[in-house]
Amino acid sequence: MAGGRDGAEGGKVNKKLSNETVMCRIQQAQTVLSVWLNSMTKDDGNAPDMVDAVLTILDGLADSLAMEGDQ
Repeated sequence: MAGGRDGAEGGKVNKKLSNETVMCRIQQAQTVLSVWLNSMTKDDGNAPDMVDAVLTILDGLADSLAMEGDQ
């Protein structure tokens, strides 16, 4: 999706985001993925496992950024 959101154009971000904004975005992504995961059924094939894998990757990132900001 090109343009319109926080300086994103053609998949490239042309401005630096604060750690607070990044933490918020990570938490938003985790919330959306969790809701999506909880709405899936066995008929969704491997999709629940893929969503869970992304949640696992995101796990702890926001906390790590918060600790970095406290230093």
